[in-house]
Amino acid sequence: MTPLIAEPSSSIDLFDDTVLDDPYPLYEALRGMGPAVWLNRHDMWFIGGYEDVRTALHAAATFSSENGIALTDAANRQFLNGTVLVAHGMRHVQLRRPLSRQLAPRAMKSLVPEIGSRAARLAVECRPPPCSCATPPPAGTPSRWPWAATTSTTAPPPPARAKPSG
Repeated sequence: MTPLIAEPSSSIDLFDDTVLDDPYPLYEALRGMGPAVWLNRHDMWFIGGYEDVRTALHAAATFSSENGIALTDAANRQFLNGTVLVAHGMRHVQLRRPLSRQLAPRAMKSLVPEIGSRAARLAVECRPPPCSCATPPPAGTPSRWPWAATTSTTAPPPPARAKPSG
């Protein structure tokens, strides 16, 4: 799909190692280019500002997810076709209605202990065993993904939420 307006646009590769290592400077640069930036390599729009995303979400005729939201047609067909994520209008309402109560904040809050427990258990089960054939990186070598270096075996408590005043 070719955009109706080609500017602003960027030829950045979202999957380049430097972008994957630290995407935030790129996000900031793209947001600085305008509310919507056409990504030439990916044949898609980048919309990164909160209000801009909010506006786009309420402009379904212009920014439709009807043909999918994944970067490839195959992923859209195989994983998303017929789901609430890509449905519009009454079809979206029909698919969302049965989910609404189960996905409400009150229902999700009751799942926090179980999710934390399962996540901690999976983290322990999935940790690879020590390998004598691998040598650790030299001291001071930055981790490619710092979040992956976490060695905690228990899930942290959920962050405290401020109670509304009044």
